[in-house]
Amino acid sequence: MSKIDELYIAKSKSAPEYDKSQYYIGKISKVNFTGGIIQTENMTVLRQRLNHVDILTPNTVGYLVVIDSAEGLFLGQIIESYLNNSDVIHNAVIKEQENILHPNLKFKIIGIFSDGSFKLSGENSVGLGDKVYIANKTIIKKYVQSIQITNSQNIDANNLKFAKLNSKTGDNIDFEITADNLLDHHLMIIGSTNSGKSTSALSILDKIHDKYGKFLIIDPTGEYKDSFTNSDVDIKTIGKDLFFNTSSITDEQWVNLFHPNQNSQEVTLLEAIKKLKYKQFLLNQDTNTYIESLKKEYSGISFENIRKYLTCNRNCIDYEGCTLDEIKILRAEWNKEEIEKGIFNLKYLPDQITADSLKYKSIKKYGEWEDGYYFDTFTYGNNIWLIRKIRHYLSGYKLNDLFNTNSEVDITRILDNFINEDNSLYIGLDNNEFPSVIGDIVIDYVGNYLLSNNDSQNPFVLFIDEVHRYAKEIDEDGNYNSSLIDIAREGRKKGMFLFLTTQSPKDVPAIILNQIGTLLVHRLVGINEVAAITNFLDSNSLAKLNNLKQGEAILTGVNLIQPINLKINQVKSRKQYNQTPHIINERRKERLEIKQRARH
Repeated sequence: MSKIDELYIAKSKSAPEYDKSQYYIGKISKVNFTGGIIQTENMTVLRQRLNHVDILTPNTVGYLVVIDSAEGLFLGQIIESYLNNSDVIHNAVIKEQENILHPNLKFKIIGIFSDGSFKLSGENSVGLGDKVYIANKTIIKKYVQSIQITNSQNIDANNLKFAKLNSKTGDNIDFEITADNLLDHHLMIIGSTNSGKSTSALSILDKIHDKYGKFLIIDPTGEYKDSFTNSDVDIKTIGKDLFFNTSSITDEQWVNLFHPNQNSQEVTLLEAIKKLKYKQFLLNQDTNTYIESLKKEYSGISFENIRKYLTCNRNCIDYEGCTLDEIKILRAEWNKEEIEKGIFNLKYLPDQITADSLKYKSIKKYGEWEDGYYFDTFTYGNNIWLIRKIRHYLSGYKLNDLFNTNSEVDITRILDNFINEDNSLYIGLDNNEFPSVIGDIVIDYVGNYLLSNNDSQNPFVLFIDEVHRYAKEIDEDGNYNSSLIDIAREGRKKGMFLFLTTQSPKDVPAIILNQIGTLLVHRLVGINEVAAITNFLDSNSLAKLNNLKQGEAILTGVNLIQPINLKINQVKSRKQYNQTPHIINERRKERLEIKQRARH
């Protein structure tokens, strides 16, 4: 019995012993490196029909075919169907003379059958005159099982089953893939609004969780806040039961948060933070003991002016009236490494920038000229916009509520627990309470910390929704850079695998997009958005993107023999806040009707 006969054995007793002839459509009339042309027997073989359990619609495109060749059994896909253009053909079509019409079918080669599965064909190819058959469900199932380049011979019980094959012939066939093949080169889901992108993300997360995979969800918008319970995942919310320590935030992150101008305000902001850390340090010191230590380190200085402001009750550093020598000493003190690593009280930051509006000048005091640092209105005028912005963030966004010195709820402690234990972790952020830039800081901090502390022995998936909002590259002015770039490059060796979603791939830095090995692409209509992923999909797959229905997607990746059309399974057992509100609201209609009845 030949290989092709084994694949076409009848599945019912009433059918012939071998029935592959019922799937026959023609012979190959042209061959090239990627596929060729099939010359059909006539139009009748392309009629829609039912063969056993297989519904065949061969007069369209996209279905699979099998080529029985001398070099092996090849799997192909029909990508174009046409009739030659002539008056004879035209008249035959009009008169429905199907027996004299011989449609041509253009196909591409997917793989070759070997050891029970389909593999990349390499240098092997089909030949002229080879017979071609429509693939039945048995073959389609083997194709789905073979789609993974590695570990594809047997379907593993731990495979992720999050979708079905989206095909007329192979409808309801489950698609399965190992977590490694799906995620080991990083995964990104792409799709326009309402295309099913979030549903796909939750479906994959659900299957990772079911198979005891470990993940960390960073969710700045709160869309997944109720998708998992505390029995499943450690649920933490920034500002509620998870906080930062002010010493944890880097200078670059403070700059990214408050966006001072590039002229002088950036330096002013960072200097003010250093001084507040110094002030906090001083609050923990005995003033007289500290002054004596300064005298030993810096001889020849009276320290009387320094003593005055060290003992004052102000919450910020104000060195008005100090001499140049004293200022040099103070600057050396607050730039020490132990001070820079310390904490400070964020609510005093506007006061500190105000107090820093000083300039070294001579003023007449009690009839005599004195040199020193004194308040300068021009300097204050340059800083007033930054002062007002920080005060607005502190009052309007309750920014100070993000910080807490309690080590039990410190984000560093929570991340250490995640690294060393088996539980997955969810970090949420109520976007209505804090500015959106906090999402940048959370992602950047978590990414940097995990890169520095995780090892390959404890691998996990890092999931970030709508990543284009948070992934930034350094621009020409040297602005902020996201840790996601470093994770995309170096994360795999540390056991960190990115799982990202976006509706705007053109806004994802190219350096991240180029590190993504697997894409799950939903409906995408923007020209620029499609252009950003042209390197990932062939022309036939790209042509389908505009017509995909909600929940349909194309999966492509370095671990797949070719892109595959999928219909994503919805996880109804897990909550997700991704619904678009209806414009016509029935509840509003009911309320208005009640009001109208009340008036009468």
